[in-house]
Amino acid sequence: QAPGGVYDPEENLNTLQVSQRPRAMFSAAEPVIGRNVSEVMKILWGPVAGAGLTAIFRRTLVTGERYVSPRFTETRADIGGQESYEWVAQRLTLPSGKNGVVCYFTDVTEQQLLENALRKHADDLAIADRRKDEFLAMLAHELRNPLAPMLPGVEVLLQCPDQREIVDQVGNMLKRQVDQMSHLIDDLLDVSRITTGKIELRKADVSVSEVIS
Repeated sequence: QAPGGVYDPEENLNTLQVSQRPRAMFSAAEPVIGRNVSEVMKILWGPVAGAGLTAIFRRTLVTGERYVSPRFTETRADIGGQESYEWVAQRLTLPSGKNGVVCYFTDVTEQQLLENALRKHADDLAIADRRKDEFLAMLAHELRNPLAPMLPGVEVLLQCPDQREIVDQVGNMLKRQVDQMSHLIDDLLDVSRITTGKIELRKADVSVSEVIS
């Protein structure tokens, strides 16, 4: 009736008992009772991971050292899906007086999936934040470009107010730079609207020729 799982091999690492609640995970290895740990683990987790798990059981049986596993995440060999477990193995004395191993395990697959999703969300937010910073840095640099000729242009206008040709040239230059700054500021405002959720993107089929035009 344990809330997690209990897996109990005897002195020869043959399975003595398995708690009822998680018994379904051993279905591919049935009849699991009496079957050696090495066979059970190979059926469930494949030859490589299965051999590693069997070695831990055997070392615990021989040395008596309690083993606390880091979170174990592997692809099941029998069903093909990835599962995650937290588990502990320790030696115990059987009614026969000989030593066996008991393994307490908990299925944390759903918890692992949630943690992975949260981690991905945090990574996505970090990437978006970095891109925003890069955009703002680029925008600040671009805003300086039209500002650079504007101050000298104003000084020229102040010094030559009566020279029509110069006034026209400088005036046209200032208008181009102001237009460019206005365009850049509009881009900045668009970024602000996007990040605050004020722009809704509506997807639709459009004509390529219309877009190019």
